[in-house]
Amino acid sequence: MTPKLKNLTICENVIIAQNKTRSYINIFDRVKSDLPVVFPKFYIVSSIESDQESEKYIEKIEIIDPDGNVLSKIEGDTQTELYKSHFICQFNNINFQKSGKYLVRVYINGSEITNSNESFVVENI
Repeated sequence: MTPKLKNLTICENVIIAQNKTRSYINIFDRVKSDLPVVFPKFYIVSSIESDQESEKYIEKIEIIDPDGNVLSKIEGDTQTELYKSHFICQFNNINFQKSGKYLVRVYINGSEITNSNESFVVENI
């Protein structure tokens, strides 16, 4: 069975403690700025749940601009531990050209596991 997306977090920073707990700093779903703007660094964290206690997957996260084009993507290996995994992606120097809704798509082994609600908004001020 393909894992299910349980949570998607967009934030400015992620701190991982020695016991592997995660702290998300400045969670957001909206960016307000003079456009165009280059956002120096932010994170997207996908939390997935699987029916497999321990299994490896290839996960990909894409940011789709308001015109439907892939603005940026990160792909890598992830593995469930005790039926869960957290794929932490650091996006750097992303250039936002226009206002609108930016979709976030998550794929596991090439199959999309997101829905149309996974997004954030960029607004010109």
